[in-house]
Amino acid sequence: MATQTPNPVPVFAPDAPQLRAIIGALERILPLAPLPFLIGRRATHPLSIPLPQVSRDHARIEATAAGYDLVDLGSTHGTLLNGTRLHGRQQLRNGDVIEFPNCAGVKVIFQPAEETASLFLTQMQQLDTASESNEFDRLRLLLDFSQRLRSAGGLEEILAAMLDAALRLTKAERGFVFLREGGDGNDTLRLAAGRSAPGETLRDDSSISHSIVARAARSTEAFLMHDSQQPGLELAQSVVAHALRTVLAIPLREQVGVLYLDSHSASAALGEVSREMLDLLANDAAQVVINAQLARQQEEARLAAKLLEKELLLAAAIQQGLMGSSLPQVEFAQLDGLSQACLQIGGDFFDVVTRPEAPEVSMVLADVSGKGAAAALLAASLQGMIHAQLLAGVALEEIARQANQFVLQRLEGEKYATVLLLKLWPDGEMEYLNCGHIPPMAVRAGACTLLTDANVPVGLLPNATYTAGRHQLTAGERVLLLTDGVTEAANDQKEMFGDQRLAQLLSHGCTVKELAAAVREFCQGVPLGDDLTVLEVRYLPQER
Repeated sequence: MATQTPNPVPVFAPDAPQLRAIIGALERILPLAPLPFLIGRRATHPLSIPLPQVSRDHARIEATAAGYDLVDLGSTHGTLLNGTRLHGRQQLRNGDVIEFPNCAGVKVIFQPAEETASLFLTQMQQLDTASESNEFDRLRLLLDFSQRLRSAGGLEEILAAMLDAALRLTKAERGFVFLREGGDGNDTLRLAAGRSAPGETLRDDSSISHSIVARAARSTEAFLMHDSQQPGLELAQSVVAHALRTVLAIPLREQVGVLYLDSHSASAALGEVSREMLDLLANDAAQVVINAQLARQQEEARLAAKLLEKELLLAAAIQQGLMGSSLPQVEFAQLDGLSQACLQIGGDFFDVVTRPEAPEVSMVLADVSGKGAAAALLAASLQGMIHAQLLAGVALEEIARQANQFVLQRLEGEKYATVLLLKLWPDGEMEYLNCGHIPPMAVRAGACTLLTDANVPVGLLPNATYTAGRHQLTAGERVLLLTDGVTEAANDQKEMFGDQRLAQLLSHGCTVKELAAAVREFCQGVPLGDDLTVLEVRYLPQER
């Protein structure tokens, strides 16, 4: 007997292309919406890639009369399409791979929608004229399509679609899906979805056979009763109490949960269901649930990453603010400085302190071991402590001693910091104290000299002692304090920027910003391996 065409299940989405984004171990399927579709480091973009090699507004995908075009938005390092650098715009085709220079393991694959909804509807139409037994094929196709419809609704919508299909197949009156809570192997099940044959949502499961649900949850085999009034059957009390004649409970594989169907009348369709078909239904239904749960987890992870990105941006802004948006004006010196973290936040900092009641200017530059949030937290604490002591006019040796104890008492050797402290007076006399840091470099008349007096880093030895060095500056002489993010910056050939290249640039009078730009150019797009921080003071005595 020919079957009637079933009512459409409200799980289908309009045809839309997708992007398969692979970022390290994370893989996501994204609908190409909204258009234009923006790609970049900015957290608000539909595809946000929080890597420093990716520009904030890196590229976009636009809809055209002919399809979809990829456009580079003037990104710093460019965009690769199928391994070739993109110039202007180019139309996307099925399977095109979008990549970003120096971002190993990151790629975006363009996938048109031709193989999703359109293919599904075509196959469904072919099954409409088939026999009653092909309802199983119809269900399997629906479940397979649901697995691929990652860009549609969430778990609830997919479960509702699955139940509608199962009810049409079995001619049962009601269907419920119970999912296991926690995933720790216990028998706690929660009602995840319920549907009636007419398509109504059911939220009350009080009149079903919970004992049969529990039995199926503990088993690897389906429970099937297609006529409770047959003689000789041992019936559960709930079956008798609720006058149920047809019950089907299928344990979903990997202990996902239970699919439950029942009816108050006998179902001939259920009587014809074979063990193989039940296994097919259980496996496919479980896969739909697992995929939907994974999709939800990925979305939660995406939202968490988005929130983390915003928090890191805020932390980066706060960290830059701690270093001051502008350096103080000093009558006898010119100051300049910058800090660029290799991650969004870093462990470098510098600070400049002047006191109204004293003539000198004081400076500090430090590099906390490690990178990221832990280093940034210690850097902020250490900066606050040293700032207060410089403001109070404490001697450099005492500041270093207290900084050493500060780090040791709180972190017990887990972290340390290299620190450069400096004081400059109007007559050009300079006192500096180096705690394990790169030696400061004095530049006089094009000649570079390292100031080599040094001590151990703070946070390593409980009884460390610290001694300051002195240097007399002449008019126009510069002193640069910098971190190893400058000298140890490396290009794609693993060659380091180095002291010699640094000295050559400084001898020709390059500024702090020009030095940072030279390091970036030398790296040829390779991300910084460490934070880059530079602080400069140029002695400019007042004419008498």
